[in-house]
Amino acid sequence: MHLESDWLTLDNAAKIYPTASSKLSPTVFRLSAMLRAPVRLSALQQASDALVRRCPYFQVYLKRGLFWYYLQRHRDTPRVQLLDRSSLESLPDGGKTEHLLRIRTRGRTIAVDFSHILTDGAGGLRFFRSLLAEYLRLCGVDVDGRGDLLDPRARPDPGEAEDGHRKYFDKGGPGPTRYAAAYHIPDRPLQPGYFRTLTGRLPASRMLSLSRAEGVTITEYLAALYMYCLGRLYEAEARSGSIPGRLYRTPRGAGEHAQVLPLSDNAQLLPIRVPGS
Repeated sequence: MHLESDWLTLDNAAKIYPTASSKLSPTVFRLSAMLRAPVRLSALQQASDALVRRCPYFQVYLKRGLFWYYLQRHRDTPRVQLLDRSSLESLPDGGKTEHLLRIRTRGRTIAVDFSHILTDGAGGLRFFRSLLAEYLRLCGVDVDGRGDLLDPRARPDPGEAEDGHRKYFDKGGPGPTRYAAAYHIPDRPLQPGYFRTLTGRLPASRMLSLSRAEGVTITEYLAALYMYCLGRLYEAEARSGSIPGRLYRTPRGAGEHAQVLPLSDNAQLLPIRVPGS
C-alpha cells in the first residue's frame, strides 16, 4: 500500500463493512480514558492533528467507486467534537467526505470512535494510546516513549497499513467449512436510532487473575464467556421451546442512554475451560 497515494484500497478485513454498516449496526467501536485533570481542548486538537497526519491511512474518507469502495485522501484532519451522552453513531457511508474516526472530549474524558473500515481493536488501541501520550506531552507531562507508541514526528512505516491477508493467505489451502445456520436470540430488535449499552465494572487485577488461571488472554476469556452464555440460551430454548425474550428491564425514560450494571466485589465470573488448558 502506497501511503503517499491520493487513494488507498480497502484491505481484506475491511471490505465487508461498507455494505454491512447501517444505522441499526454501525460497525463502530469506541475507546475512552478519563484523566485526572480537565482536558485542554487546544492541546488535544494539536495532538490529534499531529498524529492523524502521522497516520495517513487514517486521514481518509470512504468513497464509492464504479465497482468497489476505496479510501480517498482527506485534506483536513478531524475536528475534536463534544462527547455527548448518546451511544455510538454510525460513521458516514461512501457518499460523504467525513472522516472515519471521531475524536471527542468532555470534562476529563477523551474518546475516539473508529470505523472498522479503518482498523481493528489492536490498531485502534495503539492509535489511542499514542494520542494520549502526545496530548500529555503537550501538556508538559514527561511521557515514557515505549516502542509501540506512534511518534508524530516520525515517518509512517508502510507495514502499519499492509494487508495481512495478501501477505499470509495461502491460495492452495482448503476451502471454508460449511456450518449450520447461525443461532439468533429470539427477541424483538430495538427501534431504529435506539441502542442499549450494558457496562460491567470490576477490578482489572481480578480479570487478569481469572484469564491467567486458564492460560488465556482477557480477550479469549471474555469471548469464551460470551459463547458460553449464548450456549446456555440455546440449550434453554431447545428444552422448553422458548425463553424469556426480555431478560432485564430498561428504566423508565432511559431512552438511548447507557444502562450501567456495576459488578460488586462479590460478583462471580464463571470459570471457562479452553481446550488444551
